[in-house]
Amino acid sequence: MLLCCFFAQKSVYLKLKRRRGGEFAAYGAKKRDGDVMRREFFNESVYPGGLYMINCLTEKCEEPFFFSPDERDGYVMFNVTDGEGVVEAEGKAYPASKGDLFIFRPGVKLKFSSEDAEHLWSYCELSFGGNDAEFYLSEAGCVGMTVKRTTVADRFHTAVKKCLDMCESERAALSQAKINAFLLEALSSLKPAKNGRVRLRASEQAERAVRFIEFNYMYGITARDVAAELNIDRTHFFRIFKAKTGISPEQYIMKLRINKAKELLGTESNTVTEIASLVGVSDVYYFSKLFKRAEGVSPTEYRKTLTEEGEGSTGRPDEI
Repeated sequence: MLLCCFFAQKSVYLKLKRRRGGEFAAYGAKKRDGDVMRREFFNESVYPGGLYMINCLTEKCEEPFFFSPDERDGYVMFNVTDGEGVVEAEGKAYPASKGDLFIFRPGVKLKFSSEDAEHLWSYCELSFGGNDAEFYLSEAGCVGMTVKRTTVADRFHTAVKKCLDMCESERAALSQAKINAFLLEALSSLKPAKNGRVRLRASEQAERAVRFIEFNYMYGITARDVAAELNIDRTHFFRIFKAKTGISPEQYIMKLRINKAKELLGTESNTVTEIASLVGVSDVYYFSKLFKRAEGVSPTEYRKTLTEEGEGSTGRPDEI
């Protein structure tokens, strides 16, 4: 399997526009265009910021496919799930077959084609943007003009399908928090497999720990899980983490969850139980207890205060 990362020296900006074939099929609704079966979600409520999804889709081609050169505004992840074709980036052609996953930086001029009637491709695609996008790709190992043999494509495809399934089932109940959870899952799937212990400086280990927490806090991780991910002794992990952040790993994880919950309480219509789950706490009563200990009021009281004062959310949570 092939992982290709393409770069363009161009700043990230957001310009939403129609894509090939006309209207977007928002919320992942199935749509037949000729002999092509397509599922697509287009994020109609993008909030430009640290990280956001623009759209994701899957498509099974039953007739020759050609998409003329187009310069995308966001980052694009393109995965061939069956068949074969050619991906062209900045005039360079890359044969593509099942399992190949390409990542393009903003501004790269792209062309896609699958014209062999015996081996027409199916593919999935995800576009995203944000000030933090480059860092997340770097964290996943996508640095420079690289080509890697990897087994991540199946996990990426699964994340896209799960997002489309959720979009179809929830429709009006969609939230940016849920959409971003799938985007983070897709980005996390790009991480290469661990190859034993890697020697890093203490500051680098602590930075990796912080980013792992930011990727995975919604999955109920603990400090023990983070130490295991880094493959380091828990006592050493506690020491280097506190030296970097000023607080323990457990405090950092909980503070991040409380900040994310405050953001959701101010901007989303989810119930407190749903918000608890979205920030990685399965027991809503325990979550409410933690929230009140941190903020002095219960989640419900906090939301009521925001509603009464008309404050709502001012954007991303405070930095930890």
